[in-house]
Amino acid sequence: MDLYQGLRQIEDLGLPHPIWRFVSVKEDLRDLSKISAYAGWTIRTIKVSKGVYKNYYANWLNIISLNKSLVAFQRKLKGQGLFIIYPSWRWRKGGTLLVDEQGATVEAVKGEIVALARQGQVMARYYCKKNKKLKLVYGKNILNSQEKKYLNKAIASVELLPNQGYYGEWAVSTKGKFMFYRLNDLVSEGQYLLKKYG
Repeated sequence: MDLYQGLRQIEDLGLPHPIWRFVSVKEDLRDLSKISAYAGWTIRTIKVSKGVYKNYYANWLNIISLNKSLVAFQRKLKGQGLFIIYPSWRWRKGGTLLVDEQGATVEAVKGEIVALARQGQVMARYYCKKNKKLKLVYGKNILNSQEKKYLNKAIASVELLPNQGYYGEWAVSTKGKFMFYRLNDLVSEGQYLLKKYG
């Protein structure tokens, strides 16, 4: 599973996510005015049809800068890139979701997931066995009942998928909107991390 397939899987499972567009050329940006940009736009590479995948990324872009970034990124990828564009958000909390044949683990932090993903700062850890509900097993409870409901729905949905395990990322915006914005099977995620970090 690549990043693009994971995002499509989030949609197929009916999980909450940002309003996103998949684009390859600037003409694909014409209808963005229908989407509230909150505080600008995020763009990142999700697929390269030929050649080596490179994660080109920019955040908090206005529409003019977004157009320029798309053209520049596509030039670097020799016209083979597929990108995702969605409104940029500020995060109130975020975390990861790991689902395997044993059950599910959710780790959470206040603020951006970077503190968790890059520095390993876990404020809360939740766990559930298969077909059960999440329970706090470490730290202080920072998830409200609605957020747990979204995560329990995601776990139940992901448990029905064919592979043995999945990794996901989620966040809650400062406006209180809960979103999933990454899902990958564990084998592909491991390969991605090896490429990224060696």
